[in-house]
Amino acid sequence: MSQVSHEFSDPQPIEEVHRHLLHNVSPFLAGWGYKLQTQDARNFTFQRAYRPTWVIVVCILLFPIGLLALFAGKKLDTLFVSLSPDGPHATLTTFSGEVPDGLRSAILRLPEQGDRVSAHEAAGLRE
Repeated sequence: MSQVSHEFSDPQPIEEVHRHLLHNVSPFLAGWGYKLQTQDARNFTFQRAYRPTWVIVVCILLFPIGLLALFAGKKLDTLFVSLSPDGPHATLTTFSGEVPDGLRSAILRLPEQGDRVSAHEAAGLRE
């Protein structure tokens, strides 16, 4: 897990970038376990819940008492995406939050200076 904070400018208006995020980036993030929690015209909030690896290890090694580790709860990671005007017709897109290292690498490869590529291309088609 690592923190990510990345922004880039896109020459498209906010409405077009919003549509691209909703139809192309959201399904990509769903592949990483993130679900779209909230959205408005300029902001998206994605979250994923999971059990940390140590919980699974404790459950296995200390079975059956180790099952109590399941009560430690799930961890919740949140990724925020915000859109803001960047000049008269461009959009500044900002990603921030806690994400797995592989997803962080994909986000950091997202377009700089308006180069449009899909999230799948930026991530190298994560399988």
